[in-house]
Amino acid sequence: MQAALQAARVDELSTPTLAAGERVASLRDDSFDPEEAGRRGMAFEHLDQLALEHLYGVR
Repeated sequence: MQAALQAARVDELSTPTLAAGERVASLRDDSFDPEEAGRRGMAFEHLDQLALEHLYGVR
């Protein structure tokens, strides 16, 4: 479970999107590659599978 949480980068959810002193306008100026973001993924599928197995009582 811990490995699945780490792979899904759940620990990063508490990290602010903006750095100290950064503004929303500067985020708009940054480039964003949706294809790269899609390849990187978030690994939630495995986390979901583990949760369902726990609810079904097979794990």
